Amino acid sequence: MANGKPGADSSMPVTNQVSGSGLIDLAKTLYGETPVFRGRYFTSVAAGGLVEYRHLRENQPLRDNQIRVLPIARQTRNVGGTVAAGSTDAERNAEDLIVTFGADYLASQGGRSSCLWTWKAARAYRATTTPAGRRPCKRTAPV
Repeated sequence: MANGKPGADSSMPVTNQVSGSGLIDLAKTLYGETPVFRGRYFTSVAAGGLVEYRHLRENQPLRDNQIRVLPIARQTRNVGGTVAAGSTDAERNAEDLIVTFGADYLASQGGRSSCLWTWKAARAYRATTTPAGRRPCKRTAPV
């Protein structure tokens, strides 16, 4: 038996219905309690389709049920690719998260051990590397 609280993910919005039940209700039934997070896909601001997290459709039902969003990158086909392609994917993922949730909201969530780039920092990031080939991290919250 698993320990801890349940989480769920889906490749469709939580507002979708399956056999007349919403995905949140189906997860509650399956787990016997409300999941604490819902994994959703982020690719880029310009990405289309229902696989992508759609905050205008999904934020309110998730908030109403106190379910947090767990961002999942969606470039599975690029695994094992070049560093340049990986960096581009990462920048697009970060931009999508920042545009979706807002830098102020993300910074308000803590970030004591993680990096949070503002949109400007993400744009500048592309042109800046350290001698070791690692890119600097601009923190918006104290360590």
